[in-house]
Amino acid sequence: MTVLDVGCGKYKRGDVGVDKHAYPGVDFIRDVDCEPLPFPDNAFSLVLSSHLVEHLENPEYAIKEMVRVCNGQVRITCPHRYGSYAKVSADHKQFLNKRWFLRLAEKLGVQVHVRTVFMPVLYLGPVGLLMRPHELVVELRKK
Repeated sequence: MTVLDVGCGKYKRGDVGVDKHAYPGVDFIRDVDCEPLPFPDNAFSLVLSSHLVEHLENPEYAIKEMVRVCNGQVRITCPHRYGSYAKVSADHKQFLNKRWFLRLAEKLGVQVHVRTVFMPVLYLGPVGLLMRPHELVVELRKK
């Protein structure tokens, strides 16, 4: 299994790391917002991207490239648009939700599974917890 980490930053989680910055461990420097990934089609069995797409002007382009170079699964994690982390950083340009990813998957012709991770906001004792969306975990596969 060959794993590509797109937007790996300082902590690459795969065999090959791509980032916009030349951090130690980054194998390829690319601006995935506007540059194609430097790999042939179907080169990786797993493509990971954690907390990258919310920083991009054109996340659709980057995700399309991730799907192109993958012959297995693309796994993307990002803040949910209504999560507390979504608007914390001034460099977050996108505020995404499940519907956005479902529409994109239809447009790209891929299968998608989107899971929302919730975070407790308030403990209500025996009644339970008040929860809010925290982040999305998106899994894309070619049909």
